[in-house]
Amino acid sequence: VQRRLPLAQERTHVYVDVSGSMREELPLVYAALRPLAALLHPRVHLFSTEVAAIDLAQLARGVRVGTGGTSFAPVTGHLIEHRIRRAVFVTDGWVGSVPAEHARRLAERRCRFAAVVSHRGDPSFATKLACRVWRLPAMESAS
Repeated sequence: VQRRLPLAQERTHVYVDVSGSMREELPLVYAALRPLAALLHPRVHLFSTEVAAIDLAQLARGVRVGTGGTSFAPVTGHLIEHRIRRAVFVTDGWVGSVPAEHARRLAERRCRFAAVVSHRGDPSFATKLACRVWRLPAMESAS
């Protein structure tokens, strides 16, 4: 018997870059994530130089928690610590490098990651994680 759908639907973890360079895109990113709530893990991970979690209701209200800078090492550390195997990263890509040890450990676990990078962003961080990358078109906020 072949089954085309997974037996257990694993919800996808989303990591959103809330650094200062993403400020203009965030209202649109948050709005785009809201209708996908049924597919997402109930906690959305916000990152700058640390990872903070908010729930989907907070996402709908536009809550942002961040330290202003950007580093991807806390994200990959969080993935390892919490054994997350399926995630999407929404960022401008200016996140620094992925620590080699983190990349190795995540590759061993056969994780599935994707990156959504802003139109002017740098997707090179995704190479070490074997991410599929989508580039967003230029966005204009209604604010």
